[in-house]
Amino acid sequence: MSSLPPWIREHPQGCQLLIWVQPKSSRTQIDGTQEDRLKIRLQAPPVDGQANQALLKFLAKTLEVRPSSLQLSRGETGRKKTVVLTMVLEQVLERLQSSLPDSSEA
Repeated sequence: MSSLPPWIREHPQGCQLLIWVQPKSSRTQIDGTQEDRLKIRLQAPPVDGQANQALLKFLAKTLEVRPSSLQLSRGETGRKKTVVLTMVLEQVLERLQSSLPDSSEA
């Protein structure tokens, strides 16, 4: 792949997504980028890991994979999160493409 978005990287297990989370939103959706991270709005509040669980569930559904294919590797208590996926990077980009608000941001 010639030019990757700044929010996705290769990883020994597959790839990493760098994510900026906005909890307590009106709906759960991908909302472009923020600080070179994929911005995801979540309805879940940032209480007792609810936002983290909602993030992994949303990504699993969007990427059409089992939740066990995803692991939150950084950012358990912050807005900046890193998720490791046991998927080929190109597949992740392909499956996320339809969820991105504007293809120019990918």
